[in-house]
Amino acid sequence: MAPPRPWPDSVEGLTRLKKVYTVTTLSNGNVALLKDMAKNAGLPWDLVLSAELVRHYKPDPEAYLMVPDLLGLSPKR
Repeated sequence: MAPPRPWPDSVEGLTRLKKVYTVTTLSNGNVALLKDMAKNAGLPWDLVLSAELVRHYKPDPEAYLMVPDLLGLSPKR
């Protein structure tokens, strides 16, 4: 079975955003899965973040609060 393909405009859109912003994902999927998905689909992510890193899964707030902490930012509540 062939790996899933991204929406036709995804890679182009993410590439444009990457010129100004940090492009990352936050998923309940594990890091290895997300890495493989990015490679197979050509997704230009700067970071691959997974809720597995904090062992708290969406919709648990800890999964979301991990992101600004790892990026050295303050969360806005």
